[in-house]
Amino acid sequence: MAEEGNAAPPDVGAPEGEAPEGEVPQEVTAEEAPLDENEEKAEPEEEAKELTTAEIEAAYIAGLKTSTLSRWGQKKGRQKMPVGFEERVDVDRTALNAILDISSRIQYIQKKSGLSMSTLALGQETYKDKQAKAKEARSNRTAGLKTQHRFLLENAATLLNKSVEYVLDGVYDADIHIDLLDSAIVEGGKNGIVVCDANLPPPKMESGRFIPHQKGTMDRTYISDCSTIGTVGNCVAMYRIKNKAVDTKNIADDYYEVIIDIKGPKDNIVSGIFKTMDRVYVPSLKECKAWGDLNPPNPRSHDMIAYYVSKIKLFVDYLAKTKIDLECCTRFDINLDLYNDELSDPEKMKAAITKTAVLEEICTYVKQWMRQITMVLVQSQQLRREPSNIGPLAELDHWRRQLTSFTSIIEHIKSDATMMYIHALIRAKSKLLKKWRRLDNMVTDYFNEAYDNVKYLYALEKFCEPLYRCDPQTMQQYIPGLLYTIRMVFATSRYYNTTKQISTLLVKVTNQILNMCMDYLTNYGKKTIWNQDKLRFINKSKVS
Repeated sequence: MAEEGNAAPPDVGAPEGEAPEGEVPQEVTAEEAPLDENEEKAEPEEEAKELTTAEIEAAYIAGLKTSTLSRWGQKKGRQKMPVGFEERVDVDRTALNAILDISSRIQYIQKKSGLSMSTLALGQETYKDKQAKAKEARSNRTAGLKTQHRFLLENAATLLNKSVEYVLDGVYDADIHIDLLDSAIVEGGKNGIVVCDANLPPPKMESGRFIPHQKGTMDRTYISDCSTIGTVGNCVAMYRIKNKAVDTKNIADDYYEVIIDIKGPKDNIVSGIFKTMDRVYVPSLKECKAWGDLNPPNPRSHDMIAYYVSKIKLFVDYLAKTKIDLECCTRFDINLDLYNDELSDPEKMKAAITKTAVLEEICTYVKQWMRQITMVLVQSQQLRREPSNIGPLAELDHWRRQLTSFTSIIEHIKSDATMMYIHALIRAKSKLLKKWRRLDNMVTDYFNEAYDNVKYLYALEKFCEPLYRCDPQTMQQYIPGLLYTIRMVFATSRYYNTTKQISTLLVKVTNQILNMCMDYLTNYGKKTIWNQDKLRFINKSKVS
């Protein structure tokens, strides 16, 4: 009888189908029958083997506990239970509970994810394949780098004050970088590309240097064409003037490189170009003396140089104003996670409007948007404080800034996320809708006014530009065309056809004429009427 209490599991003890001596063979239950079959047909995956072994042991202990105790119940009173048997059964019961708990958790995870152990193993295999392919693609990109590419990137590394290897590591991250470099050296390709060095998220799997579980950001480089890929950080613009094939012999002569700083939170490519032009090019042009064929004794040298420098200054002023316009854009906060989780489709929205917390969050964001829009509307209605001698292009700057501000609001209102926020309020019959619609209509009216005024003032710009460039004698020939254009604007414009608006514009035209006359008489503020030659000043004052 002692042998009964120490019976071994089926995979260790007596041969299958034979009971130990002195014991009645056990009846095989329905749950125990498939165990040997499953054991023989176990899946090759390691996880599947562990699961099958756990099930076999659990089933054996369960069968052992039930059958052994029942037999001892039948023989009660005839023989004593072996020493330590009760303790061993308690230990088996504890082990059984632990195994069943693990088994149930594995089954729950499989059921929840819909994946089997073999599928998980296949996923691991696929991950390794992807990683291997990414590394192979990176090796191909490394091998595809040409001598011309390396020359450009070495110069970029010098301007960025970085090592060449650091720049190359970022360039090898994507095929698009090599494609842009190829396009920059072939005939008919891109005339310019930008190498950017910035603090960015870690590279993805496709880069070939992916590090699992890496969080945060890292410094790395990438190449942009400024049309499909944005620019940020320290940038080196590489451009060519002649669109012809570039080889190793002429690349040093054909390509120009300049560094552009757009590291600030509000900086963009416009502000970066403005800083470079304002700090480098304009001061250099003012001090330049070597104008080649334009130098004296060319009789028109002074006028041509002055015309060219004035054009550059106007362009730099335009960049400065555009930079301010972009900074004036209204930026709205929006919870995209809320949109994706609760409002991205009608079914989700139907369930979302029944949740008080979701509706409260939607209302909070919409109220904040309405406060921002109201502030912009109030500012647009305030009286403008301008210098008394301001010129006509200031009118264009004002309305262009208004157009930029209201365009940013219109784009936000028409975005998918915002429209779903408002649609949720409509379905919930919120009281905020009345005020929102009123603000929406007001924004649309102000946007239309700004758009119309900018359109007509741009037509005036080329007629106003000589007022900023020419002396009083040369300016006379441009004034009739300017006045005719102003009359046409007054006759055809929807918003600029009032006496108040057109009078404001004419006053600013007069201001600019007086400003140029004063600059002409004082030699652009360098002299006064008292320290100039009397006869020369009198001759300058006479306008034929």
